[in-house]
Amino acid sequence: MFVSKMQQCLTLCCILLEFFSPSVTRSLQRRSSMTLHLREIMTFTVVTAAIFLSVPLAAQPAIRAVKLVVGGKEAPFEVSPYVAEDGSVMAPVDFVQLLGGTYKLKTDGLLVVTTAAGKSFSEIFVNTQNRLMVPLLVTAQRMGASTDWNAKESTVTLRAKLELAKLVDNTLLIATSYPVYYKVRSLNTPERLLVDILGTDLDAPPASVPFSNSSVTQIRTGQLDEQTVRLVLNLSRPIRFEVSSPQQTNAIQLALGTKQTDSVPMSSLGTISPLPVSSEPAGGSASISSLVPIPSVSDKGNTPDRNTGITKIVNIEYKNDVPNIYKIVVTTAGPAAGVDDAYHAVLSDSPSRLTFDINNSILALTSSNKILLGGIISNENNSVVSGIHWGPGSGGQIVLDLSRPIVYAVSTADLSDNSGIQYVLSIQETLPQSGPNNSITGKTVIVDAGHGGRDSGAVGSSKAICEKSYTLAIAKLLRDDLITAGAHPLMTRSDDTYISPDDRSQMDTLAHADYFISIHCDSSDVQNSRSGDTVYYHRNNAACRGLADSIANSLSQIEIPIKSDGTRSDFVRFPGVGFAVLRNCPETAVLVECGYVNNDSDAKCLANSVDQEQIAAGIAAGLQDYVANQ
Repeated sequence: MFVSKMQQCLTLCCILLEFFSPSVTRSLQRRSSMTLHLREIMTFTVVTAAIFLSVPLAAQPAIRAVKLVVGGKEAPFEVSPYVAEDGSVMAPVDFVQLLGGTYKLKTDGLLVVTTAAGKSFSEIFVNTQNRLMVPLLVTAQRMGASTDWNAKESTVTLRAKLELAKLVDNTLLIATSYPVYYKVRSLNTPERLLVDILGTDLDAPPASVPFSNSSVTQIRTGQLDEQTVRLVLNLSRPIRFEVSSPQQTNAIQLALGTKQTDSVPMSSLGTISPLPVSSEPAGGSASISSLVPIPSVSDKGNTPDRNTGITKIVNIEYKNDVPNIYKIVVTTAGPAAGVDDAYHAVLSDSPSRLTFDINNSILALTSSNKILLGGIISNENNSVVSGIHWGPGSGGQIVLDLSRPIVYAVSTADLSDNSGIQYVLSIQETLPQSGPNNSITGKTVIVDAGHGGRDSGAVGSSKAICEKSYTLAIAKLLRDDLITAGAHPLMTRSDDTYISPDDRSQMDTLAHADYFISIHCDSSDVQNSRSGDTVYYHRNNAACRGLADSIANSLSQIEIPIKSDGTRSDFVRFPGVGFAVLRNCPETAVLVECGYVNNDSDAKCLANSVDQEQIAAGIAAGLQDYVANQ
């Protein structure tokens, strides 16, 4: 291709030289140097080649190509994913098909992506070499993928998330965020049933998998390797099983030990192997992009129209009931499908704004509500949100004008009567760092209260013993201790709301935080079998391990019945991947398991306000000791 272009270019140069020969000849007659003659011809040729090839003479920045790994395999594309000038990773929108999704370019120029579960959202895009390119990490996360960006190797790895695992009577149900392959096999001595879910991430491992089957004594989950989640069913006797779902699905179903399976010959049951884990479509080796061309505006696209209905934004409120946390509460009425990916929040500079979109929504606010809300915000002395206005037309876009750098998180909850959804934007100001390096003064610390909202976390001997309540109480006390010490703490949540792991670690990135401390409580398979606190660090990161050691040492000196169990790498807990909130944090980060909720002694301490204060003080002191020794 390049040789052919050059041949065409040289031919054009010759034609142009012949056309301009009189003027060139006169020019050369005025020159006595053959060097000048050659230089003029070379310059003319280069300029002509640049024009013909549409290549600017100025040096062009090299495009940094990116590899995309899905299901353990590198995905092939005609136009490779790349790192854009703003640092975002762009990829052909075709990649959504690898996650079981589809896309459509509507006549109004809006690109709509639909997930395997039928949830739709709009996405920004650019046209690169006749391919629609979208922000890879954001789009994949909105489709339910766990994302891992390795900047050193320029590789993005996507994994599905395990969303559900439960055994109802004789049926094992497993749900993932998008379709994956899996395999099932039985083992004996002891009797077990193994379910390996490929290309999947144990993003938020369940404390226990509920079951009601006399043949099953225990169900365990774990991250077998970087790409595989394993469920182990311990059995009291050999049982037959039948797989009743496709080999690639986001809803795996197994029938266990039923009369139906007992009547089926054993040769047709037992082990089922998955199809080859490949990022290429069945029926050919062509790349994804060559199979799905860029659609034109008039094209109907590759997605059928979906009448999802209109969501109405019926109320917007402003709240400042927690110090230094400013909330915009958006209440909707209408379709509530896809709550976690039904909105899109974008933080931008020049001007500094936070734009919040709810997909397929319209503003149904009264004029008085708009005027009242605008007046409250403009008159409120919050130094962060200076104004509020609305997107073009009647679309459900809310724009907040900002006067300071911020971090934000979005939580969602169903209304009590299931008539709609409430979205809460929690906004906190980030402050410039100050103070010496070995002092905590001025340092920004993300304090993450684990779980929340619909995610209760681990549950103790009774439903009243709930991890999310303990983590929030301890996190608030830790925040107060850090403020007293001169630090600038930012809470991922300040009340009983759900914040995704990705949003929690994103706050760390947006705030350019110095430290990230996630508060959790542990649980064991057997009641009262384990006790103690444990501090986890990511992988074998030296800085994270140093902070974990310092906090563990401080916790070992407080006088409560919960004893310190030291530190561990999160790769010990989940080999190859670790905890989601730790692996996505760019700064020094640790996760503190403050005790076991299903240990009666630990749970009693975790519920005691005095002991909670000691735990928080121990964590704060450990952080201060670590910073002082830097």
